[in-house]
Amino acid sequence: MFYCLVIYMQLSSREISLVACFAALYVAVSFIPASPFPLIGGEGYIDASTVISLVIGVVLGPLLGGLAVITGGIIAPFIIPSLTLGAYTFIPHAMAAVCAGALKKGKQTVCVLIYLLSFIFFAFFPSIGPFWTWPLMLWFHLIALALMASPAQTWAAKEINSEKSSSMSIGIAITFLTSTVCSQAVGSIIFEFLKLGSGNPDYWRTIVWQPLTFIYPIERLIITAIATVIAAPILKALKTQRFKI
Repeated sequence: MFYCLVIYMQLSSREISLVACFAALYVAVSFIPASPFPLIGGEGYIDASTVISLVIGVVLGPLLGGLAVITGGIIAPFIIPSLTLGAYTFIPHAMAAVCAGALKKGKQTVCVLIYLLSFIFFAFFPSIGPFWTWPLMLWFHLIALALMASPAQTWAAKEINSEKSSSMSIGIAITFLTSTVCSQAVGSIIFEFLKLGSGNPDYWRTIVWQPLTFIYPIERLIITAIATVIAAPILKALKTQRFKI
């Protein structure tokens, strides 16, 4: 699969090396917990690959970043069987990487449409979606979606390349926040499919959506903060060395 993608995308040896290195990094950090909260309705904790996916996306861009996460995500379950969503864990992470990279490149409209479609599918999932069982759970998604569609996101994407460290950090943080909340919607869709055996709306309201209502915003803010602390100096160093990808 990787070989076919390389041929299709016509990647240079340098780009292949970057993808391979960041894919290995993705696998390596999958052992590290990134959230103090256990997974609601499942087992384990959200790991640091959730954080590094954002960094990979903003450093490599949407195509190479997405490919690196997909490659690492296909390998990771063979090494760490207890990943949050099993073999599907890489899908929301790839979305985070693609979204962060695309927003940095000014593809705001595309990202908003992707998020909007993901949100609709997630919220209105038949019978068990939060719109039907616990609408309050959607409050932070609505804020993140509005933020992604707003002039603040446009400003943030431009400020990622700013000379001022403070402006750059704020721009990265806004971009990471909207991207990681979007990826949470995608992960929730997968979770809804995987848990179709539990079709009781009461289960989803009391065991899944109600506990998540205020946990996932805190969780996504933690992920955003950690990813920003990592990405800001990396982007600053790359810019200083005039390293372009």
